[in-house]
Amino acid sequence: MTTADFSKRLMFLLDNANINNRQFSYQLDKNPSYTYFIINNKSTPSMDVFFKMCEILNITPKEFFDFDSNYPSELNDIIIELKKLKKEDLQNITNIIKSITKQ
Repeated sequence: MTTADFSKRLMFLLDNANINNRQFSYQLDKNPSYTYFIINNKSTPSMDVFFKMCEILNITPKEFFDFDSNYPSELNDIIIELKKLKKEDLQNITNIIKSITKQ
């Protein structure tokens, strides 16, 4: 992963969460120029700040780097609920999802 990939992913996730740079910097307790440089591929955050970013976006670090998942927070909410179901119910939901995604 490059810093450009990191920045692109962060911008995508912020956009999906309807969070702008000013709001994001405020939630991180940082100056807007700090987040501007990260978003515009000029620097990368420390690990502490990265973990805080994930917390703000309501995702795990793993979900941040899962480029195949456009909506990691929403998927996480679904997975939490799916874990409560019986095997038969999971199979039914799997069939429904397969039917929807064929379209």
